[in-house]
Amino acid sequence: MRLERPLDVDLIDTVSRGGNMRLLGHKAVRTSALVVATAIAFGAPIVTAGAAFADTPANGSICGTVWKDLNGNGRRDAGEPGMADLLSINNGPGYTYVNSDDNGNYCFTGLASGTYQVQANDLVFSDLGFTLKWSADGDHHRDSRFDPATGQATVTLTQGEDGSVTQVKGFDAGYVDAHGDQAASKLVVNHGDPDIKVGQVFDVEAASKSLGNIYDQLFTTVQVPDGLRIVSATAGCDELVSDHRAFVSTCVRVHPHQGVGFTVQVVADKPLTDAAITNTASGIYKDKNPANNVLTRTITVSAATP
Repeated sequence: MRLERPLDVDLIDTVSRGGNMRLLGHKAVRTSALVVATAIAFGAPIVTAGAAFADTPANGSICGTVWKDLNGNGRRDAGEPGMADLLSINNGPGYTYVNSDDNGNYCFTGLASGTYQVQANDLVFSDLGFTLKWSADGDHHRDSRFDPATGQATVTLTQGEDGSVTQVKGFDAGYVDAHGDQAASKLVVNHGDPDIKVGQVFDVEAASKSLGNIYDQLFTTVQVPDGLRIVSATAGCDELVSDHRAFVSTCVRVHPHQGVGFTVQVVADKPLTDAAITNTASGIYKDKNPANNVLTRTITVSAATP
């Protein structure tokens, strides 16, 4: 069954190298140089010519298989099914798009010599719920060849003395069940000293970690109660929201099992007892373990010594 869903322009990720990109409706049109266009939510691999040579025979090919990696080892093992009829989107001139067949096989043919970038679509946004798995053991005839961070792989086709162009086989893309797991991994207040004086400025160190198997967008939120004020922050990623009661930092495409953190400076305005400061981690993918999303620390703020 072919997926038939309208393409949302907001889901198109475009990268222009030395040229300009303009969007016309649902099509990305190349105006000059090289443009790589990816319909993020849907599709089989896309190939984009990077440096094809003019006036050479176009008899090269890049072929492979798209399959579901049931055990997540990056290898096409016995019994692991191909993924058929993934919808591809034709974004304009200069690109070639294919659908995998019932066994997951696809093939780009009629290619001249040159360097090509093959794009396997990031399906983690779609109902299929898969993400690319990249194995690094070098067996290109069985392993997924695509970088899970970008969904891209590069291959160079050369022309032989007889005029024939390289025919690449085993350029495979494996997918695993995708899951998110955003964990609040650190919350240290005033270097571990819970006793604070009114008027004192102290540090709150917070960090979050992506424990899923996908490249997640990670949000880390520090909140303080009434009587405390956030006055400044040093963040490792982009500042999303900042006011006196909350600071939110977001990092895009955080690697699985990697963390991000920042430090905020807080001032105590009045005496408090058991005042709770929280660090909350969240992401854009479904969290399989919400129990580890929040860390809480309590402090006591006493009147300043005369």
